Amino acid sequence: MPLAAGRGSRAVGNTHVSARSALNGKIEKHRSTVPRLATVGFCAKYGALAGAPRLARVFACGVSVRAKWSLRRVQPAVRFVRIAVPGVVPVVAVLAGCSSGAQAPTAVRVGDVAISSATVDHWASAIKLGSGVGASLGKTAGTPRARALNFLISANWLVGEAEEQNLPVPKGAIERGVRERMESVPNGRSEFEEELSSTGQAIDDVKLEVKAGFAAGLLRELVESRVPGVTSDEEVLDYYHRNISHFRIPVKRTVDLIESIPTRSAAIALGRRLGPGARFAKRALREFVAQQTPAEAAHRDNAALVRGIFAATPGRVAPPAPFNGAWVLIVVRGSVPGRTKGLKEVESEIERHLLAEWRRRLFAQFAESLRMTWTAKTDCRPGFVVQKCSQYRGRLVSEGDPLSSG
Repeated sequence: MPLAAGRGSRAVGNTHVSARSALNGKIEKHRSTVPRLATVGFCAKYGALAGAPRLARVFACGVSVRAKWSLRRVQPAVRFVRIAVPGVVPVVAVLAGCSSGAQAPTAVRVGDVAISSATVDHWASAIKLGSGVGASLGKTAGTPRARALNFLISANWLVGEAEEQNLPVPKGAIERGVRERMESVPNGRSEFEEELSSTGQAIDDVKLEVKAGFAAGLLRELVESRVPGVTSDEEVLDYYHRNISHFRIPVKRTVDLIESIPTRSAAIALGRRLGPGARFAKRALREFVAQQTPAEAAHRDNAALVRGIFAATPGRVAPPAPFNGAWVLIVVRGSVPGRTKGLKEVESEIERHLLAEWRRRLFAQFAESLRMTWTAKTDCRPGFVVQKCSQYRGRLVSEGDPLSSG
């Protein structure tokens, strides 16, 4: 019988209701004949199911026949699949993970990987105690539990995507990465393990972060390999004409300026006394000033001064211009005409810009694809839902580059 309700289903369909009703009916039928604490203690393991090539095994965990209430309590957090197997009573398989007295319940499932509530609590406790492990991934703000969830989900996204891209992380690379971490500490392994134990962590926790970091590196190399090595002449020429204003060199003037004169009348009097010659030049500062476009002038605090410089007659003392709460005297000494750079002058600059833009666009597309693909593969129980979960319905906030390693 085909699997009911594919991954990502939001509603409980008729097949799910039928399965639960059938199970509840069976519980009621045996209520009078089975002892109060009896359980169906099977975890039946079957081979690959027809119609479910990605599901290699399905485990049906023990369900207390007297604990109908417990099934009802956890039902909103799990998904049910009705399975028909010859010779076996139909059961409800809980895809969110099997739990028992010796195993913590599954809090999050990322693809085929189950993350238990105990694992989340372990990482949340470590983060609360100031652990630096996991700092390279899941840097979102929030409670220690939210940060732990973001790290664990991010790590499994990266490792899972690398495997799907046929880029598995070599075991030797993980061991080498852990050794490098240890060697970076002054007293080596002993001090490294002491720091870990102070937050309740172990080497295996470091291995998870190292593995995720290597997976991120492999995925970055994959995206980099898709960036074109060269651009066409047509692309360069098109960009040049569309952005010709970027390649204009503005008119520049060489000016002598006497600044910080307290009043306009004092500036006028000083200009008359000095004149535009050597006495003015001796007291002035020489500057090279570029003409501003209207857009540039709108965001500059020296716009009035620059306008005065380019309105002045060369060789004469210009009317005082306001600047920085005082007044400035101006004498223009020379001018350099503006021009537009030729294509040959800026060709390499344009090529670098286009390649950088290609790279940025490819990484953005890959990051969005990664987020959408793996969010759909991430199921979280109530109480463990963060933005990376398919159950999340809150406002989306930017979480940065998922391939960043630091």
